[in-house]
Amino acid sequence: MSARALDTPPLRARRGLRRWAKYAAIAQAQAATGLAYWAEQAVRGIHLFLIIVVFVQLWRVTYAVTGAQRIAGFTLPQMIGYLVLTETIVMSNPRIEQVIDQEVRGGEIAYRLVRPVHYVAFHFWSAMGQALASLPVNFAVASLAAWLALGDWVFPLATAPAFLVAMTLGMAIHLLVSITIGLLAFWTEDTWPFAFVWTRLVMILGGMMLPLDAFPDWLARVAKALPMNLVVYGPARLGMRFDWSEFGTLVWHQLIWIVVLLGVVSWVFGKGARRLHVQGG
Repeated sequence: MSARALDTPPLRARRGLRRWAKYAAIAQAQAATGLAYWAEQAVRGIHLFLIIVVFVQLWRVTYAVTGAQRIAGFTLPQMIGYLVLTETIVMSNPRIEQVIDQEVRGGEIAYRLVRPVHYVAFHFWSAMGQALASLPVNFAVASLAAWLALGDWVFPLATAPAFLVAMTLGMAIHLLVSITIGLLAFWTEDTWPFAFVWTRLVMILGGMMLPLDAFPDWLARVAKALPMNLVVYGPARLGMRFDWSEFGTLVWHQLIWIVVLLGVVSWVFGKGARRLHVQGG
């Protein structure tokens, strides 16, 4: 009997399940590794705590001076909750582009390519494991700071499942862009400028410090057409001001960008791997 005849749908399904189990194990291992470095987590937590405390004071003064009950459609507790979620998302994303940059420029990628795990998939799931492990810790620290400053719990728990779905898809977008930036080390001496521009775009046009609703109309339209808002603004706004139609639109846009970015990162990795083979590693 030929090998092709043995390649039945049940066998293909089992191979697919084993492949997913392998990447789930990678994510779980990286999550456990990240949590083991508790001192690093503690330093990041202190930093995040101070950021939230400062933001609470700034926004409290802003609302008091203007006398407004709402700014950009957000009450003061909603604005603080929005900032807690955006800071949690951004602080939980690992700098995976730095790891890939060093592996490409140092030549370690040549050893990793012969392993029975796809290079891009390995780094994606490793980073996703780290991010999902950091997320509850960062959220706990940031929400504690907000609770101490405001004296009240500001998060609607009913929206938590939708927020987690949107946030995970947003993290996938961020990781795919970061991996693409790291792979640019095949052609550039240093990928840091690209990573710097991307992180600053996420901070400004992604709505990390200020909801896009507070932007001028033309700038808000530009920002909402770019993927950065799907990483931070979209999930955070959904977490504080949930709407089913906005949830469906957000997830649909996130899935489209994930498909596009999967194509981009596959193309960049393919070109880089061929360049590596031509030059002999």
